[in-house]
Amino acid sequence: MYAQHCSALLSIAQHCSALLSIAQDSISTLMRRNIMEKHWLTVAEAAEFLRLGRSTVYRLLREGKLPAHKVGRTWRFDPEELNVWIRTDKAKKFPVADQKGGANG
Repeated sequence: MYAQHCSALLSIAQHCSALLSIAQDSISTLMRRNIMEKHWLTVAEAAEFLRLGRSTVYRLLREGKLPAHKVGRTWRFDPEELNVWIRTDKAKKFPVADQKGGANG
């Protein structure tokens, strides 16, 4: 009887493991597809998007204050992440709009 229960539990565990593997593969595929379909901004495009100079964008990158992703030797920006950054208290403490005559200038 004990051997039958162990065998049944082993079978269930193997099925769960297989399902987990399939789910992980599916999630990985969806994430790769999403990354590939997303429009990533260059430094120049991010600067225009934020209404900042390119040198200010590079300074914020060096200071670790701007959400960005390094791809090889270049930086790429997710517009959605930049929008979130703009709306956070952290970004509001940095007077972005003042730099290029934006909302306050």
